[in-house]
Amino acid sequence: MDIQLPISKSVANRLQILGRDVLQGIPALDIPQDVLVMYNALHSQEENINLYNCGTAMRFLTAYFALTPCRHTLLCDYRMSQRPIAPLVDALRQLGAEIEYAGINGYPPLRIAGKHLKGGIVELDGKISSQFTSALMLCSHLTDNGITIRHSTPCVSRPYIELTQAIIDNPDYPIESDWSAAAFWYEYVAINDKQDITLKNLRLDSKQGDKVVADIFRQLGVETQADGNDIHIVKTQPSTICLQCDFSHCPDLYPAVVATCYALRIKTHFSGIDTLQYKESNRIVAMQQALMEIENRGQNIIVDSHNDHRIAMALAMLNTLYGNMTITNPECVGKSYPRFWQQYEPLCEANEQKKIASLPCRNQ
Repeated sequence: MDIQLPISKSVANRLQILGRDVLQGIPALDIPQDVLVMYNALHSQEENINLYNCGTAMRFLTAYFALTPCRHTLLCDYRMSQRPIAPLVDALRQLGAEIEYAGINGYPPLRIAGKHLKGGIVELDGKISSQFTSALMLCSHLTDNGITIRHSTPCVSRPYIELTQAIIDNPDYPIESDWSAAAFWYEYVAINDKQDITLKNLRLDSKQGDKVVADIFRQLGVETQADGNDIHIVKTQPSTICLQCDFSHCPDLYPAVVATCYALRIKTHFSGIDTLQYKESNRIVAMQQALMEIENRGQNIIVDSHNDHRIAMALAMLNTLYGNMTITNPECVGKSYPRFWQQYEPLCEANEQKKIASLPCRNQ
C-alpha cells in the first residue's frame, strides 16, 4: 500500500516567511489549511486577519508584521486565544516593537503597528514553544543588525529550531512530506496484522525532528526501511513491555504513540509532556478522555477529537482495530492532512467486520 503524505506544514510555513512560493504545482486539495492560512495572511491587504487556530502562523506572523511597516490585528479562534504568546511579544517589545493585546494579556488576538527596527539582543523564555525562537530567527533579516536570542529557560522542541536554521541556510531547501503525519501510519502498522506500507517522498536524512518516530516505533514493532526518496514500514514484534519516551523535542508524536501503546497493552513511562497543554487541545486530557471512552465502550461510541487534527487521526487508526467509533469534528484533520480520510477509507473497508472487544482497563 502506497501513501502520499501531505507536505510538511512546518517546512512550508518557514519557507513562506522567507518569501518562497511553496504552493506552486500543489493541487488545492492537497494544501494543509495551516499553510493556506499563512499564504492568505502574507498576501492580505486587510487590517483584520483571522489566523484561526494556526499556531505557526500566529507566532511567525507576529514577528513578521511587527518588523514590517504595516498595521494589522491578528484574530483567532477561541482555542488560539488560550495559547500563550507573551514570551514572543515580550522579546519583540525589547526591540521596540509596538504590539498590544486585543483580549487577555499574554494571549492572542494581537494589534500590531509594524515598523522597521534596528534589531539587537533579546531575552526569551524557551520552555513553552520553539516557535517563538523560530519566529525571531526567520525575521532577523528584516532588522538592520539582526536579532541575537538569549534563552532564559531551556528550549523545548529543539529539532524545530534546527530545522529553522537549516532552512535559513539553504535557499533551495526542498518541500518535503510530513514526518509528523507519518506517525499515524506507523500507528496503523503497529496495531494491525501483517502490514507493509510505503510512505512516499519521505527520507531518513530529513531535518524534520519528528523522524524520530522511526526509532520510537521500532520498539513498538515497526521496522523502517529506506528506499531512495521513500520509506517502507513493516510490522515486526514489539521489543519492549514498557515504553520510555521523552516528548520534549517531539510533542506532536504523543497522540499516535499513546494510542499505539494502549492498543498493544504496552506500559508507558512518558516525560517532557508539559507543552502538550498548549497545543490545539490539551492533548494529555484529550487522549485520556478518549481512551476512557474506548475502555467503557458499548456497541457504538462517540469520542471527542477536541477539534484537534492529531487527536482525530490517532483515534481513527484505533478504529481500524476496534471499529464502531464515531469521531467528532472529523474535518479538523485538514489542518495538516487534507486527504487523510480519503486515504483512510480503504482501511475501513478492509476492517469492516471488526468489532470492539472488551479489554481490561489500564491507566495511561
